[in-house]
Amino acid sequence: MACSSLRADDGFATPAAAMICLALSLVAAAITAVSVSTLALARKDYERDQAATALAGGQTRAALVAASTRTVGRLRWLIATDAGPMDVLAEPEAAKLGPGAASGLDQAIFPKLGVSDTQGLRQRLEAMADGKIQDLWVGELDPSPAWRACAPSVVSAFGLDSALKPLSAQAPGPATGGWRGGQVWRIRVVESHGWVDDRLVRLTGNPAHPAAVIERLLTKGEGTEQRCDALFGAS
Repeated sequence: MACSSLRADDGFATPAAAMICLALSLVAAAITAVSVSTLALARKDYERDQAATALAGGQTRAALVAASTRTVGRLRWLIATDAGPMDVLAEPEAAKLGPGAASGLDQAIFPKLGVSDTQGLRQRLEAMADGKIQDLWVGELDPSPAWRACAPSVVSAFGLDSALKPLSAQAPGPATGGWRGGQVWRIRVVESHGWVDDRLVRLTGNPAHPAAVIERLLTKGEGTEQRCDALFGAS
């Protein structure tokens, strides 16, 4: 009903008509706000889905390279895709500290990673080592942004090392065809708009399906490996 139809004979709206008009205006504004919010969420979902699809392709290509290259250790390189360049970080998990060993790290390490509750983190690392924490993402053990970004490069639920080593990475060399079947790797792919596909995978030894996903995180805007390399004394 139009507000103009609610006016009295003298052309002025009655108090009741004014209240009705106000209510109608508020309802219309609320509907518009909900529509705008729904459209924004739909656009975000579409962007996320598009990024996830593109990153999945990048992950497959990265796993093929990590599985077959003769280069040993931590790898970092760029790949060109139809969706733009993607930055790849690939790390063998066995070469990292296990959570039990990480719980005994020098006290000075944790403040560098922004950790305020050091004792609580040590306890959570010990619980992960004992299998009492099922989440395999070491970065989830503390809310500090620096810990979340950097700890996964030096600590792993699959880690077998007992000493913290400086971080360094190199580009992968030529393929050998070895395929590294059974090894667990972390493969992190970042696309040009900041979307990050971070996975723990087990290399299968099968070039047609090079990696089986163990865990996966899809986030945006957390590409900080260069800062982590500097923090842990990369050469």
